[in-house]
Amino acid sequence: MATGPAELERPLRRKPLMRKRSAMGAGPDLILARVPQALEMSRERLSQPSSLTARELAPLRIRHLEEFRRGDRYDAIPFLLQPNLACYNRRRLPRAPTSLADLLQQAEEGRRIGLSLVLDQVSWTGSASGAQDALLRLFDSPPQTTAGRSLGPTDRQRVLAWLGWLYRANVNPNIQFSDTNEDLAERLMKRELDWISCNSAVIPTLRKALGDDLALAVLPGESAAKPARAVARMQTLNFGRDSAPAQREAAEGFAQFLLNDYSQNMVMTRTVGILPVNANVIVPIKRSAQLAAIKRSEPYAIVPSFQRRWRATGSGPCCPSTCCSAWWRWWIGSRG
Repeated sequence: MATGPAELERPLRRKPLMRKRSAMGAGPDLILARVPQALEMSRERLSQPSSLTARELAPLRIRHLEEFRRGDRYDAIPFLLQPNLACYNRRRLPRAPTSLADLLQQAEEGRRIGLSLVLDQVSWTGSASGAQDALLRLFDSPPQTTAGRSLGPTDRQRVLAWLGWLYRANVNPNIQFSDTNEDLAERLMKRELDWISCNSAVIPTLRKALGDDLALAVLPGESAAKPARAVARMQTLNFGRDSAPAQREAAEGFAQFLLNDYSQNMVMTRTVGILPVNANVIVPIKRSAQLAAIKRSEPYAIVPSFQRRWRATGSGPCCPSTCCSAWWRWWIGSRG
């Protein structure tokens, strides 16, 4: 039987403990997890679909809820959205780059730019060449699978154009790549970088270090009118498999409380960097320039879900200097 009436746990560093407790029938009742971890828990049957019905959840107007539906139940329930955007030092950059060409130009003028090496977090740079959708399809399948072996001529040219942009970025000494988003944020806080791609989750930490020097903007894409689309983070509520009926009822009641208008508004206003999934909650963009920038990035967010495998699994780091390696040539059909 699960412990606590509505135990809320983060599984990221506690999965071995969760497995051990679940093996004893004492797993948590309610689990807060990003989509990749939530999907893994669901596959390992460490979590179970919610028994809350669409009618019960309808008053909360939860965005993206249907993307977690399986039959008449929900494998997980969206809780918070954390988009990706640009974070920069306004003292060093009076204005944010509005296109990828502009970003390269800023680097050539001496601004220090930081980009992620994690594939699903650098795929936004494929927006300008139109390669992003093809890139995300490639990331979804291992190279040995039939689905990933071929690209149409148009997609192939778009991906090659993206690789060309990545090469130009890699040879520019003012553009630095990192294999963790945390490292990029740390270097911006130390003022070793002037502009980074970041997730809104790090904004409270950046604010403490940079104060009024911190500025936010949508990620640059093809032009100011066509910003980049980036894979966002989605925090979800998941329900443990070991709960007794009373504990499951309490956990689902607490989940509904976390999703109501009051709770979602409180979380958003007390922790800048979070967007509510409750569509009843209005983001106060006139009171906060940073919240306004985060809200502006939302329409360009690619939201992960269980139904979009590549959006849920993510990818590991890839060094730009080797992105034309045999792995990439396998996908693209190039030999040189």
